[in-house]
Amino acid sequence: MHHHSVFDVFTHASHESLMLLPYLFVTYLILEYLEKRTQNISLLFAKTHSVFTPILAALTGILPQCGLSVAGANFYATRVISTGALVSLFLATSDEMLPVLISNQVPVQTIGTIIFYKTIIAVIAGLLLDRILKKKNHGAKPSFKMNSLCQEVECGCCHSSPWLSAIKHTLNIFLFIYIITIALNFIFLYVHLSELENDIFQHRFLGPVVASLFGLIPNCATSVITAQLYANGTIPNGTFLSAVLANAGIGLVVLFHVNRRLKQNLKIILFLFITALVSGLIFNIANIKF
Repeated sequence: MHHHSVFDVFTHASHESLMLLPYLFVTYLILEYLEKRTQNISLLFAKTHSVFTPILAALTGILPQCGLSVAGANFYATRVISTGALVSLFLATSDEMLPVLISNQVPVQTIGTIIFYKTIIAVIAGLLLDRILKKKNHGAKPSFKMNSLCQEVECGCCHSSPWLSAIKHTLNIFLFIYIITIALNFIFLYVHLSELENDIFQHRFLGPVVASLFGLIPNCATSVITAQLYANGTIPNGTFLSAVLANAGIGLVVLFHVNRRLKQNLKIILFLFITALVSGLIFNIANIKF
């Protein structure tokens, strides 16, 4: 995404944020429904640490919408899904990668291979993380905590009707996302990234490091830029993979807003970064093609 004016910044921010509205509303309606139905979420969901949760999360993340990572962050904050499932969803999320690759007429087989690798890596990473945390927590399972979300976001929603509460939550997070997106779009307006294309991204070892950090920027511009560079043939496969694995879209920002456990959030980001970096380095060193 290339911004040419201040007007474009607000236009893009409005478009990106409005696209998330239906996802936000549906997410909060589901959470409200679960709150009214039961306090023990494991009755409605398969065991949260089971093998299927990260797999299902990764398969959901394939869909080209960053709204799903936003939903995932909210589900994680209320302990509907495990940490591994959230990481799987974040790693599998493609944001704007698919539309950009398709519009550049990248072969369908190549796109399919990229998605396949992303999904496999996402599932392995999620399962591994859940296994590590299960041992640490002595098998403790996440428990559903809608009230804690209300307290942390301070929306005063939880004593309203489910519909009104969902609307309040949606507007609260929507406004937050809109402000963050405007700020990030202003940064992209004034920071020119052509030097990345010409130099750093092309480096076999340094490329995945920078790409993994770049991918963590919670804005669809990161996936657009890296997908465009890949379509132009200007970055190695591994470097591109690092960028799109790390890129969970605006979901990362929402995670920090709805889950006020800072250390927990930072560990999730660190795990995303390491997974993206190691995967990219392996692909570059082994010269694996898509």
